[in-house]
Amino acid sequence: MTTEKTFKDFEKIADFLEEQSRNFPQAQREVALRRAISTIYYGVFWELRQRLRRRGIKIRKRQPHSTILKILETNFPEIYASMEELKKLRELADYQEDVEITLPMFKRAKNLARLILKGV
Repeated sequence: MTTEKTFKDFEKIADFLEEQSRNFPQAQREVALRRAISTIYYGVFWELRQRLRRRGIKIRKRQPHSTILKILETNFPEIYASMEELKKLRELADYQEDVEITLPMFKRAKNLARLILKGV
């Protein structure tokens, strides 16, 4: 049986990673912050997907991330830019090894998540 995952589930893991990273050497701290930002993004993604489906909006199985962005752009334009920014932070954390990931970036990701979820 699959249980429904909420943003709070993902946020707890992200917060745990950030808290534990305080005791790590710098290189490991940055790895933990990268994972924490990515976890925040995916928490928002899962929560949005569930909320939109409950509203009867179809989310394609192929390319669900771009589908959700298009839905937000059309139906929730006031939070679309925040989701785009959160996605860019996640892409930096996941793919850009030449960019230092910092605690303020993690805090920004959490603030964006709250804005997005408040608006949908």
